[in-house]
Amino acid sequence: MRTQGGVKSIAMGGRPIAGPIQGIGGIKGAESLGFEDVWKYAQLASKNGTAAQQKILSKLGLLPISRSSSSGINVRDNIVPDHVSDGLPGQYVVEYSECRLYYTEPMVTDVTAMWKAAADSAFNGKACAAGSLPKRDLVADENERRANTAEVRARRAANMRRGVSTISEAFVKAHGNFKAIP
Repeated sequence: MRTQGGVKSIAMGGRPIAGPIQGIGGIKGAESLGFEDVWKYAQLASKNGTAAQQKILSKLGLLPISRSSSSGINVRDNIVPDHVSDGLPGQYVVEYSECRLYYTEPMVTDVTAMWKAAADSAFNGKACAAGSLPKRDLVADENERRANTAEVRARRAANMRRGVSTISEAFVKAHGNFKAIP
């Protein structure tokens, strides 16, 4: 979303050290597999492998699965557009959020306080502890939306003309005067 759609992010909290922090969530790999799947593939490969390969694959056990509620590994790197030339995988690229906010006491007992703080920074120009979000001109956004609405309606109206209904008026009256298509 950040790379393709230009979505801005707000990160909350972190250690009390000044400066930006990374947001959390999601994975940066292009594909991940659960360790159980990796173990199953290793068992299948072991049947057809050389003696040396079988020796290596026999070292894989089920310990990671039994010690974790969720175990997996990244099996395919995702190269972000800024690193195509050097091939640095996305999981090694630091991506700071555009805005960092600290938790306040009211946020401990009321989650809406956190959302209000994020909304104030995103839409009302309130300062971030680190970084900043561009102030949006809501009046210009609204005017642009209204200008596009008339154009969009005209385009839709031109493309949505339907032919004359083949349903008789007697049929419509017999079914409670409801017509799906005018």
